[in-house]
Amino acid sequence: MNAAFRLVRLFASGLLVWSSAQAVSASKSDILSTAREALQNGQPVQAQSLLLPVHRSGNHDNQTLFLLALSAKQLGDWAASERYLTELLQREPAASRVKLELAEIHYRSGRPEKARQLLLDVKASNPPARVGENIEAFLAFIESGGAKAWSAYAGVGLLYDSNANQGPDIDNILIYDLPFTLDRDAKGNHDWAHLYKLGAGYTHALRDDLAVQAGLHLNYTDYRRLNGFDTLNLSLSVGLGWSKDAWSFSLPYIFNVIRFGHSQRYYSIGQGLAPQIAYQVSPRLLLQGSLAWQDRRYKDNSPRNGDVVTFSPSLRYALDASSHVSVGGYAGREKAGLETYGNRSRGVEFGYFKAFDKHLNLHVSPAFSHTDYSGFEAAWQKGRVDRRTDLSASLNYLIAPWNSNLTLSFTASDNRSNIGMYRYKRQQTMVSLARHF
Repeated sequence: MNAAFRLVRLFASGLLVWSSAQAVSASKSDILSTAREALQNGQPVQAQSLLLPVHRSGNHDNQTLFLLALSAKQLGDWAASERYLTELLQREPAASRVKLELAEIHYRSGRPEKARQLLLDVKASNPPARVGENIEAFLAFIESGGAKAWSAYAGVGLLYDSNANQGPDIDNILIYDLPFTLDRDAKGNHDWAHLYKLGAGYTHALRDDLAVQAGLHLNYTDYRRLNGFDTLNLSLSVGLGWSKDAWSFSLPYIFNVIRFGHSQRYYSIGQGLAPQIAYQVSPRLLLQGSLAWQDRRYKDNSPRNGDVVTFSPSLRYALDASSHVSVGGYAGREKAGLETYGNRSRGVEFGYFKAFDKHLNLHVSPAFSHTDYSGFEAAWQKGRVDRRTDLSASLNYLIAPWNSNLTLSFTASDNRSNIGMYRYKRQQTMVSLARHF
């Protein structure tokens, strides 16, 4: 049974023990530090003897309550641990880690339905992807009465794409200072598409703070008319994850294959490493960062072959128990054998999430990016520079009896390039249904 709880906690990516963000006296800070160390060393009695006087004085903070709950849990005193966690949850209704701990206590105390409800609450708050996957494993554990190392999902959808080929909305253009009239295929083309997705995940805990996680995902977009833009994307990740106190870290190997149309076996193949780190600054604030490097090879051993490096920091702040805001940025560099494909890019993305109840939630995300391409576009006598704006919104409904999600989403993109051939606007509207197993 302990293995199942480790699945949820290990990759909590910030839903972990937090360091006190409040001003406390030096002696109180020392007590908390010593108690935390005692718990890490498996000495809950010592931790409890330090913390109880602080609690009885009435001058205790959230960290004191959390450490008391952990010490009581290590001693097997579920009732005391529940009391401390319940009091803490009243103070911090948005603290997802507290809900996860309380869910475990409820389960150990023979109240699986209460545990399930808390897990669904955390799931509805749109946690980081790996936390969501591990919550699915915990829920499956509750339902089946045994640990489940595997998880899977399958989904279908329908997409309307106003500009599937990302073509310009102009009739005439100058190429080498000569006028050309664009035919229909070169301009923006709209189409409907069917969407299919499959995925599976696996987690194996090596110890309480270390595990191996793997994921395999397949996405296929099948356009009705524009078959040359049908897209197949296969991705794999596998690696170690580690967590300690407020920190978590993972180092996955990543591999992906992309295919457009049907005439080639693949368009590109990439592989590399994507280390990720997260730190829970406070119960509400989470900092995250990732650095991804990928070697990318194109079809027919193209001279375009090269590598891509991207750094992506982000923060997420819980406004209350049902909503949060986020902001993230990225800076990237692609080196390519063909100079005009090389580029440097940067961007920023904002997000707002709101859960209206345990079933319905909304996510809105505007994003802005800037890409400077290397080299010189001979046909236009200049280097390419793109500025792009995206606005995405999704409405998601959880169909609990089926363990499925019904999602309606919309994305609007505006790519403003200094070269007319690369300017375009695009709107994508999608409805999809995905079931988790």
